[in-house]
Amino acid sequence: MNTVIDRFLAVPLWQRVLLQIMLMIGIAALWYNFLYMGISKDIDRQQARTKEITQTIAQNQAAKKNAEEIQARITKISDHLDDIRQKLPENAELGNLLQQIHGQAKIVGLDIARFERADTIEEDLFIRIPVRMTLRGSFHHIATFFYYIGNLNRVVNVENISLRVLEHRSDGPWMEAICTATTFVYRSGGAQ
Repeated sequence: MNTVIDRFLAVPLWQRVLLQIMLMIGIAALWYNFLYMGISKDIDRQQARTKEITQTIAQNQAAKKNAEEIQARITKISDHLDDIRQKLPENAELGNLLQQIHGQAKIVGLDIARFERADTIEEDLFIRIPVRMTLRGSFHHIATFFYYIGNLNRVVNVENISLRVLEHRSDGPWMEAICTATTFVYRSGGAQ
């Protein structure tokens, strides 16, 4: 090994400096080609991948926001449909409705002398279910009862109202109202 060093030291100084410079340039070239360029290419690939991932995240966030908006609309429409189904159900559920009507009459102090279901009438989109009623009470009781019927969740029309005075009392005339309360049922597969 000393022979290599001795031979190197025997070479003139300018050649030794030139040889060292060439050796350093060679090492720098090898470092640049294998290490720096490899890392630089990796960085470029990772930056491109980061850009793709960022775009994918942005697309997913936009899709999530769109899905949330659609879900909110679906919820709103579903709530609206539930409200419509309460007002215009697909089943008659007449017993439940008559109990509600009877309950409203009792609340206002009205006597229901008669409930009589009439024949149903089929329309294109719905079915009418009329119920004839005979009510007894003061005019105020009858008017309040009609007000409460109008505020039920379900659509109920009161029509063909006839009033007559039964007797005069100290608190006012006692009346009889004969009317028809009509409720409606959605007719699935209606007008096509």
